[in-house]
Amino acid sequence: MKIKKLAFLTGNFIIIAVVMILTLLPIFWLVVTSIKPAGEITTRVPIFIPTKPTLSNYKGVFFPETGSLYQKAGVAREMLSVTGWVGIKNSIIVTLLSTGLAIGIGLLAAYAFARLRFKGRDTLAFWLLSTKMFPPATVILPIFIMMNRFRLVDTQIALILAYLVFNLPFSVWMLRGFFTEIPRELDECAMVDGCSHLGALAKIILPLLIPGIIVTAIFCFIFSWNEFLFALILTRVKAQTFPVQVSAFLGVKGIQWGPMAAFGLAGSIPPLVLAIAAQRYLVRGLTYGAVKE
Repeated sequence: MKIKKLAFLTGNFIIIAVVMILTLLPIFWLVVTSIKPAGEITTRVPIFIPTKPTLSNYKGVFFPETGSLYQKAGVAREMLSVTGWVGIKNSIIVTLLSTGLAIGIGLLAAYAFARLRFKGRDTLAFWLLSTKMFPPATVILPIFIMMNRFRLVDTQIALILAYLVFNLPFSVWMLRGFFTEIPRELDECAMVDGCSHLGALAKIILPLLIPGIIVTAIFCFIFSWNEFLFALILTRVKAQTFPVQVSAFLGVKGIQWGPMAAFGLAGSIPPLVLAIAAQRYLVRGLTYGAVKE
């Protein structure tokens, strides 16, 4: 019996170790590539530990006018005139505002779908979800025409509105599911004590809904942070986000692997910090309502 248990534990340990290696190896390779000199990146035999670590890749991305990357071929010179700080700053602003609007509007809409009774409620809710099923490529042209007509191309407002359109249906449906797990009697008790629907939402339900709100916000944040198509079409230089600026290192004469790895590593820090900070709420939110009493 002990031998079977030992074999079972050993097998589990091996499986977990393999999964961890497969998961962490790309991250390790990204970190290593970001500090490698150019000559060690494209060698025939992979170099796992750089012999001469350097921060020149980071300098070339965030201070291109002073870095050696500015003189290298294969990277558009006009793209290097906009430092990596601009892309990360734009991504943070656009992501936070679009996520905040999606959560704020989604809360009110989800409360209405979950608590209020009106004609066509379920049909309207399904129609709202169906808008999430459209591939972004099918609507990018009309959105670009509208943004161009209102002279919003290459502005943060254009991206905020575009991301809000795609985040809002997801936000409403996620939050609606969390609302249904909260007993309706809590709302009724609050309204008996003199609260309105908004008062019951703010004072009673909202504190109970924090895990669900954080989970929804994280998903909206990740979508907005990683989104590439809208950011590519709706921006030029000033409003470029992190994913678009990463693509600038794909030149006609080659790929700048070192600067791309450095920029990719720097751009992955904000979502990672957010996930770590909200880890406790993330676990609670994902399992919210999973157990019925």
